[in-house]
Amino acid sequence: MNNKPAILTAPEELFPAVPDWTRLQVVCPREDYCASRIARAVEDCDAHVLNLNVSSFGGKEFGSHAGTDGKSDVTFDIRIDRRDPERVCRSLERYGYTVVASAGSATAGADDSAAMENYRHLMRYLEI
Repeated sequence: MNNKPAILTAPEELFPAVPDWTRLQVVCPREDYCASRIARAVEDCDAHVLNLNVSSFGGKEFGSHAGTDGKSDVTFDIRIDRRDPERVCRSLERYGYTVVASAGSATAGADDSAAMENYRHLMRYLEI
C-alpha cells in the first residue's frame, strides 16, 4: 500500500516539460528581492515564470555574494517559457535586476546549422 501523497509521487505533473524554455540567473540587492515584482517583469513580455529558485539569500544558509556597496545580494534562477530571453532580460533590467547568465532549450546543433546556412548565403553573396 502506497501512503505517499500524490505530490511526492508525481513531480512531473507539477513541473511539466515545456518545449521552449530558458533559465536565467539573476542577482539583486537583498532589499530589492520581491517574487511578485520579478513575475511582473517577466509577464510584461508575455512570458510566464515556470520556476523561481533562490540559490543564495544575502549570507543566509545558501551562501553569499558581496554586493557592490558592501551589502549582500540575492542570487536566484528563473525558468521562463521562452526560447529567446532577450526581451525578458531587458525587462528585468528595467526593474533593477541584473541578469548574470542564461541557458535554454535550444540545441547547439540547431543554432550551428542556422549559422552555417547564413554563412553560406553570405559567401555566395560576396562572390557576386
